[in-house]
Amino acid sequence: MNQFETSPARCAYCNGCGPFNDEHVFPAGLGGNDRAFLLKNIVCMNCNTGIFSKFEGVLMRKSLVSLGRIAYQPHGRTKRDAPVFEPVENGLVSDDGDLLEAGYKKGFNVAIHPQIIIYEDKIKFIATEAEELNSFFSNLEKTLNTEKTLIVEELNTGAARRYNVHTFTYSNDTFVSSETTNTSKPPKNSIWLRSIPEKTANRKPFDGILYSDRPGNLSLKLSDKTKVDRFLNAVHKALPKISKDPEHYETSITEHPLISTTFLGWSQDCDRAVAKIAFNFLIFECSPIVRDRAFAKIKRSILTGTPKLPLSLKQDDSLSGNIFARPPENHHVVLLHPLDMGKGRSALICMMLLYGTTLTSVTLAEKTSIRTLPNPVYYTIDYINHRINRLSLVEYHRRYNPDLGSFFRL
Repeated sequence: MNQFETSPARCAYCNGCGPFNDEHVFPAGLGGNDRAFLLKNIVCMNCNTGIFSKFEGVLMRKSLVSLGRIAYQPHGRTKRDAPVFEPVENGLVSDDGDLLEAGYKKGFNVAIHPQIIIYEDKIKFIATEAEELNSFFSNLEKTLNTEKTLIVEELNTGAARRYNVHTFTYSNDTFVSSETTNTSKPPKNSIWLRSIPEKTANRKPFDGILYSDRPGNLSLKLSDKTKVDRFLNAVHKALPKISKDPEHYETSITEHPLISTTFLGWSQDCDRAVAKIAFNFLIFECSPIVRDRAFAKIKRSILTGTPKLPLSLKQDDSLSGNIFARPPENHHVVLLHPLDMGKGRSALICMMLLYGTTLTSVTLAEKTSIRTLPNPVYYTIDYINHRINRLSLVEYHRRYNPDLGSFFRL
């Protein structure tokens, strides 16, 4: 029996007392925004928002999975949210030798981000489309014409996210640093301070680049010699002069650009995200047993990263074909599979095929004496329409395995 809505006294992951909030069985951003598949009153807010969201974000926006997401999935949690791909570095070298900030749009189409590059003697405004450049200017004018401008710097502090927020006030025609605060939640209407990867540190010398990699978001990269206040002053003074004195500025619209991308591929954060999704499906199937100590090890790995999880990413086309046959188009597939280990002991594994290309496998419990699932169960996730469907082993292979379908119909 499916146990997706219960009222336990403690969190299924950390055993904490709450408060609780709704947890999607399968991540909403990957196409699982199906309200029939929510874990209610069983996952605490600290685990869901404070821990899971960070490594889930890595899986969705920075890993191999994010390539399939941006290529095949037209929108994220809602139809207003376009999938985002956040590689370590995107670069496009212009005819002038500039390494431009660039990325991918829906459908894996290349686009140069609207940006400002400042050199000692020149300012360049660059974008793929003129409309994007105009929107970028508008956003900049709003951000830099407030009483204070906020520069946010993400800190590498382990599991918990922390941010330094540097406040610059505008007085007597100049920006001045006024204070720095530390917070767990970044403010809105701010500019993100990004580092320059070592492999691109030898790009054509520049003072700084201010760019927008998605609507409403502003990021800043500075050379070692450039201070934030100096850069803000230069941009603030340049914006109102663009239309009045265009010969001092260079605007470039680039068509059909080629891009060089460095991205994460796979990491331990991805393994933790995959294990968390697998455990969510187990909670959905049979929530009472997930508190058994047979699952203590996998829960500890999900929450803390220790002990380190085995690599969940698999590269075996024959294994994918045998397990998932011919899955429906535009669907992920998840399989929960109990394994009889003999002598009254069993193991439980979960396999996933994401976007038809990325195969993962994680062991949730091994050699446990408790009875987990009586039979294997499949879930198909329609990532276009955000619909999840539960199927038995027989039902799945009747529909999606042409070689065995006739056998199951006998």
